[in-house]
Amino acid sequence: MTTSRTPPKPALFRDRSEPGVAVLLYHRLVEDRDYPLIPPPESIFSMPVSRFEAQLDYLRRTGFEALTLPRFERIILGQEKAPARSVLITFDDGSESVHRLAAPRLAARGMPGVVFVTVDERARIFVQPHSQRRMTPDEMRAVEKQGVSCESHGMTHAGLGDLDDAALRMELLESRQRVGALVGREVMSLALPLNSYDRRVFPAARAAGYRLVFTSNPGVSRSGDPPLALRRILVEGGGSLEDFIRSLSPAGLIFRRILAWLKRVPPRLLGYRRWMPMRRALFGSPVGRLLTPAAMRRLLLLLAALAALAVAGALAVSLLRGTGHN
Repeated sequence: MTTSRTPPKPALFRDRSEPGVAVLLYHRLVEDRDYPLIPPPESIFSMPVSRFEAQLDYLRRTGFEALTLPRFERIILGQEKAPARSVLITFDDGSESVHRLAAPRLAARGMPGVVFVTVDERARIFVQPHSQRRMTPDEMRAVEKQGVSCESHGMTHAGLGDLDDAALRMELLESRQRVGALVGREVMSLALPLNSYDRRVFPAARAAGYRLVFTSNPGVSRSGDPPLALRRILVEGGGSLEDFIRSLSPAGLIFRRILAWLKRVPPRLLGYRRWMPMRRALFGSPVGRLLTPAAMRRLLLLLAALAALAVAGALAVSLLRGTGHN
């Protein structure tokens, strides 16, 4: 006989004078039967439907409130206080599963969301192996009616930090205008493709009319944070419910910040154009399955345990030598 274990409540908002908002980052949903067929790194960015539902139900059960984008903006600008527990649910890319699988499940639970859409339906993100097509204009308008706002994710999913000034302006301005025309309203926010940026990107985004810019840097958003450099929490497709809860904890966020810093070293040294083909080859190799966040967390814990044992052993040897001299 097995007994169910109730997951612990996250510690994200404990003992904080100013409540924060956990901005959750998803990409694509897939049917449970299809998920085992998806190799890394795409398995990180694809979420089985049943896990997504379990996470939404957990958030509701433990008192988290899902925010709309305008309300989130008011909180960041200090015009409204954040609820004690709140999330902003976001999706990058604009794949068709946001319409087919995500929006109906959010609407059934009364939870709004945001999808950042890459405009060019021929962009690599939509045509590479195990990817999904982009939502059609009708599907974008349909998810808007279900409470999922469509915002900008660039024209071509290019790394903005790799572009020259003219291409950067085009990606920012044209994507904002095109998404706005597709849904019939002003677009106010941008999510950075590939989390690629340099010191030019944020001023250029402001000049293009964006009021909020979301990175993929892990962390919680609070009143007074820079609205053009907001943090999010990536939700990996292969994680358990316990992994999801852990990602909302302070310790989980510290681990993610360490991992995010390590992940940014190769593209900073090589540039995204050179790094992305190397990244795909690395994940396609036999070591690819060891590079998921969950596997790397276990590796870091193992290394920390071995380091602790080494220190303890050195101390023991030192004490024994000291005892021998007495």
